[in-house]
Amino acid sequence: MDTAPASYSGALVAYLAAVGRHADALALGTRALDKAAANNGGTVDIAACTDLYYGLGLVRAIMGHPDAAHDAYARGRAGYRAAGNTYLVAATATR
Repeated sequence: MDTAPASYSGALVAYLAAVGRHADALALGTRALDKAAANNGGTVDIAACTDLYYGLGLVRAIMGHPDAAHDAYARGRAGYRAAGNTYLVAATATR
């Protein structure tokens, strides 16, 4: 799983959050985001991590961390907007 692209990790984070494995989702998402930053000279490429930010936003919202969820959703929304995915722009616009 550590070799999976950030987009696959993002989908898994969202799935784990949806089925109630919140701690696992948060741990995987945080680890994948750290790895993505390390692989890019310390900077996270939002376009490459859009789904990961969506998954982290979901799990943080479920866990009762609205500010962290809002931040993750905002980053994901920027990636979805750049990709022209209006459905997921709307899905990440909730607060």
